[in-house]
Amino acid sequence: PWLSARAQLEVYDDYPVTLDNRVVAGGYEQVTLNLRIAPPLWKGVTIDLAMLNALGTEYNFLFGGRTDPTYATPGPPQQLRATIAKAF
Repeated sequence: PWLSARAQLEVYDDYPVTLDNRVVAGGYEQVTLNLRIAPPLWKGVTIDLAMLNALGTEYNFLFGGRTDPTYATPGPPQQLRATIAKAF
């Protein structure tokens, strides 16, 4: 098989944001899609294509102090990556 595909679902539940555990939030889901192309004629060369955050989910990593949420760092946006590899 010179062509393969994969889908990955990651589910993150809410977590305590503050040190006193009163604020619980931050859960999100993320989908990653992968495609690998490696025809036999290419003799050890493969191309991998990946789309991270395929659904374009907007989410934040939340952090807090003792009793109040204080920081929200945005998660990575949707990305498309291409990799070419050669085995020797």
